[in-house]
Amino acid sequence: MPEKRLGLIAARKTAGLSQEGLADQMGVERSTVQRWEVGHSTPQPSHRPQLATALGISDDKLAELREINPARTASPEPRQPY
Repeated sequence: MPEKRLGLIAARKTAGLSQEGLADQMGVERSTVQRWEVGHSTPQPSHRPQLATALGISDDKLAELREINPARTASPEPRQPY
């Protein structure tokens, strides 16, 4: 089961947008935004600049937010010996 893209959800909410409001701005269905957020799909490259603008973030920040919980996938830091 895919993991939610929590950063993307937070950015949308920070921008004051509902899934439906973002979908309207993007010219896509609300279900498309929902699939992006739950990790079932990613925004197409042609949608990414418009999505970054709608969320008020940079393209680089959007690239980070498209990752699925990157902190969970990062390898842990090595433990220090006692």
